Amino acid sequence: RERLVDQYRGASFWSHVNIFLTYEYAAAAEHEVSASERILREVVMPLGIPAESFHSIRGDASDVAAEARRYEELLLAQMQDRGQDQALDLCLCGIDSEGGVAGLRAQSEGIGETMRYVAPCRVNKDGARGLGLTVRALNCSAAVWVVACGEEVASVLREILEGDYDYQLYPLQAV
Repeated sequence: RERLVDQYRGASFWSHVNIFLTYEYAAAAEHEVSASERILREVVMPLGIPAESFHSIRGDASDVAAEARRYEELLLAQMQDRGQDQALDLCLCGIDSEGGVAGLRAQSEGIGETMRYVAPCRVNKDGARGLGLTVRALNCSAAVWVVACGEEVASVLREILEGDYDYQLYPLQAV
């Protein structure tokens, strides 16, 4: 992280970058630090990315459906501004040991969602609820990169890439 910050802090291209989070816990207050706070503190601020370029899902929103619509409208505005169907240049996702990415997990609501870009989801294996991008939204990215840390997670990623196609078990296969 330090090398990245040292090399790219305050770079002129950051004014052209928009960052959209792929998921957030619905009850962020229950967690020590929300995904939004962590990324803002550890990536956006150190790199000098303009705060208005960082778009997060409000995990503590009292009306989850309204928050999903608000975030979806931001994505749609991004598409309109760009004049194309690709809202995002790059979707960077972590993956967990069950193959979950962007709040999409086995049998989650966002897998078969064909109309919306943001939907309620189960964001971790402990059942925490949240909002995340749907497969439709991920497929509006020019590229999707998945970061796998550790051998257990790497073996799940190999299964996703090389195993039988079952997007209900591994939603990443639908992207």
